[in-house]
Amino acid sequence: MIDRFDKERFEAALPVNKKTGEQLWEYAGFTGGEHVYIVPVVGTNKRIVVRSSVGRDGLSAEAGADSIRHWVEYHWKGTWRPLSKGDKSWTTRVPGWEKRMANALRK
Repeated sequence: MIDRFDKERFEAALPVNKKTGEQLWEYAGFTGGEHVYIVPVVGTNKRIVVRSSVGRDGLSAEAGADSIRHWVEYHWKGTWRPLSKGDKSWTTRVPGWEKRMANALRK
């Protein structure tokens, strides 16, 4: 069963500093029909891009688009590029996706 959620619930599942509660992500805008977020990898030239599956209506997509995609990019010569081709990961939107996504982003 696909779990449906709104933008606020998705943002609550993104990483925060456990000591200060400060969010460790930035909103990157609306791209390809969904809200996109950036998680900088502090002290490096890398970042994690997270596509939320949440559309303009503020709700995640229905079954058929049942995953949250995320991948690592690096900054080189003024451009953000995927760390490697085909290196996209995803978290399936079944119950418990919040913990699985957090674990994937930590890796």
